[in-house]
Amino acid sequence: MDKLVIAGKTVAETPSPNHGARPKVAKPEVIVLHSTACAYRVAVRWLCDPASQVSAHFVVGRDGRIVQLVPLARVAWHAGVSEWRGRARVNNFSIGIEMEHFDGRQDWPETQLAAVAALCRELMRRYRIPIENIVSHAEIARPRGRKVDPVGFPWERLRSPLPPTPSPKRGGGAAE
Repeated sequence: MDKLVIAGKTVAETPSPNHGARPKVAKPEVIVLHSTACAYRVAVRWLCDPASQVSAHFVVGRDGRIVQLVPLARVAWHAGVSEWRGRARVNNFSIGIEMEHFDGRQDWPETQLAAVAALCRELMRRYRIPIENIVSHAEIARPRGRKVDPVGFPWERLRSPLPPTPSPKRGGGAAE
């Protein structure tokens, strides 16, 4: 996979078989935030089950742990029927992050938000993704109202430590 280091820690990997080829003309331009509506281990197991036909690139636990399920060069199956700024098939040009959370029934702990922010910061830097391209599943799901997650997400707490425009990737070139 990608061997990411976030906040000084190497991101764990649990490969999911649920992914496809990213179109050659597409690169990650959007980060889509989801909530799991179940516990971390249950979410990882489901997203790695071939029968589920769903996945995400990452899962972030309430305790801040991060696991990568799908390589960034591949399409994770997280967005479903979706559209963003007039473009359909958001999976093709996005990175999906699932956050352990029971929608509307829990707070959003600082440890989790710090991990999500650090992960987003690295993805923004790597792919030159601007802050306004970090969106919710609810924003992109079609028809509108099909998805509501992440419910009650503290967007300002996430965005405040992030740069509005990412710094260029050192060494040049797009990451795979």
